[in-house]
Amino acid sequence: MGKPANLISSNDSLYVTLQTLQQQLDWVRRINMALDAAKGMLYLHMCQPPILHRDLKSANLLVSKHWKVKVLPAAIAQAAMLTVLASLASLLQHD
Repeated sequence: MGKPANLISSNDSLYVTLQTLQQQLDWVRRINMALDAAKGMLYLHMCQPPILHRDLKSANLLVSKHWKVKVLPAAIAQAAMLTVLASLASLLQHD
């Protein structure tokens, strides 16, 4: 199952991806995306000293063009939230 290129671009947030492609994501892909997020959080927690994200949510997770989910650092996540909201507003205006 390939990513419908006309719906979202690479490196959109998981929030935008879920809102855009909700009916097109099979359970295997959803589980793999959740595992990627969990692995990212495990990596942060295993650092010395451990890094606590403190703001894990779908808007702070990026989805690559290969469907890999990456944890967006909390400091960047706040600034990126405005971009996510603008992207979502743009998608809604095109409907």
